[in-house]
Amino acid sequence: MSGENVWERRRLKWGCSLAAGSTPPTSDASFWAAPDADDVVPFVSISDMSRRVTVTTTQRAISTRVVRERRMPVGHPGTLLLAMYASVGEVAFLDSDATWSQAILGLTPDPAHFERRFLRYALEAMRPDLLMDVRTNTQANLNARQVGDLWIPAPPSALQAVVADYLDRETAQIDNLIAEQERLIELLRERRQAVIDSVFDSVEAPRGQLRRAITFLTSGSRGWGDYYADAGARFLRIGNLPRRSLALRGQVQRISLPEGVTEGERTKLQLHDLLFSITAYLGSVAVVDAAWAGGYVSQHVALCRMDSARLEPHFVGWSMLATNGQHQLNAGAAGGTKVQLALDDIRGLEVAYPSLEEQRRIVELLDDQTAKIDQLIAEAELLIGLARERRSALITAAVTGQIEIPEAS
Repeated sequence: MSGENVWERRRLKWGCSLAAGSTPPTSDASFWAAPDADDVVPFVSISDMSRRVTVTTTQRAISTRVVRERRMPVGHPGTLLLAMYASVGEVAFLDSDATWSQAILGLTPDPAHFERRFLRYALEAMRPDLLMDVRTNTQANLNARQVGDLWIPAPPSALQAVVADYLDRETAQIDNLIAEQERLIELLRERRQAVIDSVFDSVEAPRGQLRRAITFLTSGSRGWGDYYADAGARFLRIGNLPRRSLALRGQVQRISLPEGVTEGERTKLQLHDLLFSITAYLGSVAVVDAAWAGGYVSQHVALCRMDSARLEPHFVGWSMLATNGQHQLNAGAAGGTKVQLALDDIRGLEVAYPSLEEQRRIVELLDDQTAKIDQLIAEAELLIGLARERRSALITAAVTGQIEIPEAS
């Protein structure tokens, strides 16, 4: 196969049977069962097939009686599933008889027209275009008619098998590389946490509640949406708080306050203010830097200002990222009907009170050690990104006949 090949194409519905899924009411427990119960059919949802070549387990099942009475489709091993909602374009094979939700389309290819592995790769290559289509449409989903009308590359079946064999080999190597890098990232993050914990486990100093050093504590005000603008002061949202560090990040939302509006002045950010997430992403903390000073904060974030003669905010921030600090922040939200922190939970946080000199030494040490680990993580994430791009480009080129397929060794 050369780059000059132009393979003929076939509409999917002309070489494949399509079966839309169905989801019984989730409110009726009589329809549902555990996958290991008797006389049931496994029920595939999008989460069961996400980022998998084959669906091997499902979270739920449906009784065979319900499947029969509601005339739900049942696919056999090798049936190809395609997500039409949410994770649009994801594909996976069944490895056992199962039915599926209305968000999924079941495909059974005619071997005379489509080799099933080739078809999976062809649909995977089309996913970016499918995602673009649904994002520009008023309805962010696909339907069975749209999928059936897709034009699929259709070289001779024997050639499709050669392409699929080649892609099985090549993508397996890339997937193994990605898996190795993901495991490396996991180990590096474990190492990073161990470094933080080790530092604070070794601190020998009196402990006390954070309230002893707090000079000002409040949460942000509401109603900022009316002031969103393309220019103006920064508006800090909960998504700007990091998960593993103290540096604010993410997309910057600007606000413009009309003359005379003083809303939120009490929560105007000052340099080195310590911030806590209090309604979501509990455990996230950050310290305000020069870029964010003078901005405003949402009601989902608590602003803590401390006596700089007693506690250094970066020291407190790092202590909250230690396992003990994370436990305190998450335990403080337990037990209520809504998972959130109250300001008094923050006042009650227990921290060490070493000398300021020792606090600064610890901050400098953790800044240095975690930066080195973070650099290694970033390099691994970059490699994963490049590998995924290579994988996608390889599949697209192979299923459209734009590359030579070498003989298997």
